[in-house]
Amino acid sequence: MKSIIFFATALLFFSCGGNTNENQRNTADKKEDVAADTTSQEVEEEKFVSGLAVSYKNFKSEKCFEADAEDEYSEPFCAEINVRQMLVTLTDTKVAEKINAVIFKSITDKPMGSTSMKKWVSKVQETESIYDASAEEITCSSDLQTEDLLCMSIGWNSYSYGAAHGMAAINTHNFDLRTGKELKLDDLLKEGYKKELKRLGEKAFIKTNGSSGWEFTPGRGDFFLPDNFSITKKGLLFVYGQYEIGPYAAGSPEVLLRYDQISQFIPEDSHLMQFIEAKKK
Repeated sequence: MKSIIFFATALLFFSCGGNTNENQRNTADKKEDVAADTTSQEVEEEKFVSGLAVSYKNFKSEKCFEADAEDEYSEPFCAEINVRQMLVTLTDTKVAEKINAVIFKSITDKPMGSTSMKKWVSKVQETESIYDASAEEITCSSDLQTEDLLCMSIGWNSYSYGAAHGMAAINTHNFDLRTGKELKLDDLLKEGYKKELKRLGEKAFIKTNGSSGWEFTPGRGDFFLPDNFSITKKGLLFVYGQYEIGPYAAGSPEVLLRYDQISQFIPEDSHLMQFIEAKKK
């Protein structure tokens, strides 16, 4: 998996012109038109029988405010949403639609068809004051593509006006390109894997991230692996959210369980076997 983990917490300040209420209203009116989208094709060079192709569509909308002169920040701020949406194309159009619907809902938390991405992004125009304003960036990325797999991630960064720091998160999705199903651990591993996977996960986590400062005590049995994981060529990469297993400063810790570490739990018909077989060649 490409490292698409978003630790970015940069303060997303966007200046806006005008010092009067009239200019502010004019600016907001003009910014609404910015919601127009553009499409850029970024198709992988490798071709698959499935007809897999990935492209991206970009959306942006913002509404700017002048700060109250008595506010301690006293700087203008723009409420903003930027989205880089992934669109999947396959020979089987129904499977492609199923995958695109999952991606759409992961971004918007709304079913595909209930609104358009352009309308969802334009909701920023409903922001009533600078104190309600936040700047958000949502980016889709393709992490792994094979004949029967698409593994992708959706990174999210946000900063609210006046906040001490920004927030970041990532959602991973692993799709079966034959059915459009989003794969979970139960779909990849044999029954009875959970206890041993947890033990191996704790050992690998401590080796990578250290043993102190986390929301678990080594050896006590309260370690856990997150539901958020990606299939990679080397193994299963588990990604924690901010505050999920440690303080804000810890960011989004990761732990990789290599296929040779978990091979006893991988059945012959698992999607993961292709990576094990590739290493034998």
